[in-house]
Amino acid sequence: MWDIHSPSHFYVATESGAVRYFDIRNAQNGADAVYTLAAHDEAVSAMDLHPMVKGLLVTGSADETVKVWDVRENKPSLVLSRNPDVGSVFAARFCPDEPMLLAVGGSNGESRVWDLSTNAGVRSIFGDATVKANPVREKPMVRVSNSDGEDDDDDIPEAVIAELRGGVADPASATDDDGDNNDDVSMASDSDS
Repeated sequence: MWDIHSPSHFYVATESGAVRYFDIRNAQNGADAVYTLAAHDEAVSAMDLHPMVKGLLVTGSADETVKVWDVRENKPSLVLSRNPDVGSVFAARFCPDEPMLLAVGGSNGESRVWDLSTNAGVRSIFGDATVKANPVREKPMVRVSNSDGEDDDDDIPEAVIAELRGGVADPASATDDDGDNNDDVSMASDSDS
């Protein structure tokens, strides 16, 4: 996986549970990894780098854990380790719309959405002054239902995000900025220029 914050660097996960970080400029000459992280006891099967918070790496493993790492300045340290109760972890990805939400999926068919911003350790290391100043109670991971034939809002992203924030979202009554539920589109005409 390429490091989106440093285009000449990339991560490699191994079956032995290690994560290795390379500089492509040196790797071409056979140089060793910049660092090797003994991340898990079993194979690393999922990994994601936060798209906006430099140095926030998550790994998931066949050892059934998800770990949050601080890898800034090439000095990796464990921030947090959790068993999300999904079996062997096969997927761990940050949400592009709510960046501190992490979706996790595993071998037992379960999925979880985890709001990392509610964890005190994550906030103390990666949070901005606003988050640090406003204490937040850690919330449990949210179970995402599999398709069970019921007509519900469990799989609608807005409903999951609202549930994590302690509210309820009703997608049918969602309104846009001007209070109606029409997507207002304005098109510039030639006379507007």
